[in-house]
Amino acid sequence: MKLKTSGLAWSIIAGCVILVIGFMTLSSYPWRTQWFTDCQAEQKPKPFSTTLYTGQIHGVEDKEIIVSLVELAPGKSAPLHTHPGEEIAFIIEGEAIQNIDNKGEEIKLPGQVAYIPYGVPHTVRTGKKPLKAVVFRIHEKGKPERFLIDEKSSK
Repeated sequence: MKLKTSGLAWSIIAGCVILVIGFMTLSSYPWRTQWFTDCQAEQKPKPFSTTLYTGQIHGVEDKEIIVSLVELAPGKSAPLHTHPGEEIAFIIEGEAIQNIDNKGEEIKLPGQVAYIPYGVPHTVRTGKKPLKAVVFRIHEKGKPERFLIDEKSSK
């Protein structure tokens, strides 16, 4: 028995193909619908550092403590920077490959602690796994958490 396909069946198939191509094209144009925009917004990367706590140190008027959760994707790095205070990082996941004051790289693994002295230039990068660390900073009160260093001018 030979199966016959009518003109109506071909029209339905062609209409479905056009709909699929239309939806695929719609997602790549700037006039895309709000639904496509919302779906893409959910995929934005997390911030590099999330402040968990900021507070006064009892009896020390000019210092504050800042506790942050730092997360870096695999193969990423933080720019060269300093802090207006001391920094202590407890590594939860991944590995922190740090370079403090341009003295060479040192690897810190989960369960280890990294210490950064007051005002010392440093950077950190990740290895093959994402990095997650809880960072404690004792800072001069009211100053920014970090100061970026222009690597060209620091050489």
